[in-house]
Amino acid sequence: QSTDNLLELRYSDRRRIHNLKYFTWVEQQGKTYPEIQSMWQESDYWT
Repeated sequence: QSTDNLLELRYSDRRRIHNLKYFTWVEQQGKTYPEIQSMWQESDYWT
């Protein structure tokens, strides 16, 4: 096997890939931005 298809990523490239995964997940949840924020900010959200 060859490594011809590999790309060495810079920090900015890794952040771009992370953001793509994150925002795809957010879209799949079917929630609004404020709802997603409340999941992180409200300590009793999950209770």
